[in-house]
Amino acid sequence: NDAAKNCLNIRQENPTLTDILAALPPNHQWHQKIQSAMLQNQANEEKDVHMGEKLFTITITPILMTGTRNLASEQPNPKIIGASIVLHNVTLEKDLAKMKEDFTSIIVHALRSPLTAIKASSDLLTSQTPLTEEERKKLLDLIHEQSNKMLHEVSLILDSAKIEAGLFTIQKTNSDLKEIIQEKITIFQPLAQEKFVTISADIDPSIPKFSFDPHHIGQVISNLCSNSLKFTPSGGA
Repeated sequence: NDAAKNCLNIRQENPTLTDILAALPPNHQWHQKIQSAMLQNQANEEKDVHMGEKLFTITITPILMTGTRNLASEQPNPKIIGASIVLHNVTLEKDLAKMKEDFTSIIVHALRSPLTAIKASSDLLTSQTPLTEEERKKLLDLIHEQSNKMLHEVSLILDSAKIEAGLFTIQKTNSDLKEIIQEKITIFQPLAQEKFVTISADIDPSIPKFSFDPHHIGQVISNLCSNSLKFTPSGGA
């Protein structure tokens, strides 16, 4: 059909089997696979066949002529009269699977870092090591900051699952954007100080409250702050 001809880049109006075999990737021994499917009366599937930038699963299935019987055994004995070749473009499925795999890997790494910091800080706080009040406060601030970071990552996971399931919704409330920005700036302030980066907010005080989703707008601002700190050199702002 036209879709298969486009996939195989065949221009002939009525291509022969030779044309089809010539258009398929040459390193799969297609002629032998077709013969094998017909001789054994069994479908033959070839996965991950690259054609250009696309990926295919190619299935060769014997075509039977029904209605013939083996008179000796009285069991159906279909005669094989040919084979069909079906091309299934799996490029999108493979890309999605790779994206999910990459996303999972990124999330695992993103959660491991704050978990390690929280565990190390809590181990120090619960140990017999003498700590000054300032040291204890720094450790508690670190635990608080890293817990917020983990909550942010978990929210991203939940949101991606909701989007995939078609259940993602926006919850708008009458909220103060100035407060949300200032709250996020405060959360990232300790990390900015560690990197010797100045982080500040210049917010127009006349911005009124209005209807928006404070949770997801907060996520956007957190992402902006996080990326800015990641790529701002020491001494920058």
